[in-house]
Amino acid sequence: LFPVLESVYMSFSKVSKAGFIKSFGTLENYQYVFKQPVFPRVILNTVVWTVVIVLISLVISIMLAVVLNERFALRRFTRTMLLFPWATSGFITACVWKYALDYQYGSLNALLVRTGIVQKNINFLGNADSAFAWLIFVGVFVTVPFMTFTLLSGLQSISIDYYEAATIDGANFWDKLFKITLPLLR
Repeated sequence: LFPVLESVYMSFSKVSKAGFIKSFGTLENYQYVFKQPVFPRVILNTVVWTVVIVLISLVISIMLAVVLNERFALRRFTRTMLLFPWATSGFITACVWKYALDYQYGSLNALLVRTGIVQKNINFLGNADSAFAWLIFVGVFVTVPFMTFTLLSGLQSISIDYYEAATIDGANFWDKLFKITLPLLR
């Protein structure tokens, strides 16, 4: 709560470059931001980024949670590996992806060139549209593990009795998914 309140307080303050508050009670910061010609685009990009990441992450996470809820060989190992992107700090994740997507020395370009998929390096972060798409990809990459484990814990709280009754009634996988699993996860 403190960081949120401090941010709101500072947003109504004049702050020096050293971070000291000079005066409080001004709307200059908001006036400055709202006058910027890129402000509507920034708001649109933020909304698109958020909605797309949430939707894609939700779909992937539901599929992964359903799979990870089943018994199979190496299930524990798979669950542990899925946690790494979430457990890794944001700074380290950003550095890894920045290196992987680097135009000259990136591992993704090296892989694509060596396998013959492309003839020369691609500048993934060279224009706004492709950089935005990669930011969404990395956002999904970081969000999916936490969302998957949250949904997996929800799946494990659903009584097996529902599924057994549905099986007796002749329900297939899709019937169980859309009539039991998803409604109870909601």
